Amino acid sequence: MTAAELNAQLENDDLYQRKLASLQEHNRKIAAEGRYAESEIVEELREVGVDVEEIWDLVNRTEPYPQGLPILMDHLERLSYPDRTLEGLASALAVAEARPFWHRLVRLFREVEGEDARQGLAAAVSATVGPEHYEELLSLINDSALGEERIILLEGLIRSDRSRARNDLEHLSLVSPFSNEARRLLKRKLP
Repeated sequence: MTAAELNAQLENDDLYQRKLASLQEHNRKIAAEGRYAESEIVEELREVGVDVEEIWDLVNRTEPYPQGLPILMDHLERLSYPDRTLEGLASALAVAEARPFWHRLVRLFREVEGEDARQGLAAAVSATVGPEHYEELLSLINDSALGEERIILLEGLIRSDRSRARNDLEHLSLVSPFSNEARRLLKRKLP
């Protein structure tokens, strides 16, 4: 059967079309909930001069937004948003300027249950780590109760203390689930 034949068959399949319509409606509702959840945050950011349409506009932004960081942190700590919105808040805090929030980000990383939010928090913890946090970061990485998102923390070892990171990454390259990422970092960041 060709792809065109399959598409024609699915277009005439009432059950498939109902399930597809239901899935599309579900996705529209989730997107609308996310926009609604973010509306207060976006408004507060605009009030301090951070012009965005949505939180995700801040991710990978080159222009700093230090005046928006306390707003992002405040909303993130509420943990009352959908998982995807929490991920966006945390990801927007994955900038070096958010280092003063490091301990608060770690606390949330330990508490949050949503996989997306935990990934964003892992990125924020890794991006904001300082040399004084090396041992605590290593402890997070070794805490298996925190899930596989801990892999994202490995790059933070290099940011925190390059001289110590090689030895720990070499050890982690022998440990699942870290082995691939540890080897990649050793090859690309600590050749």
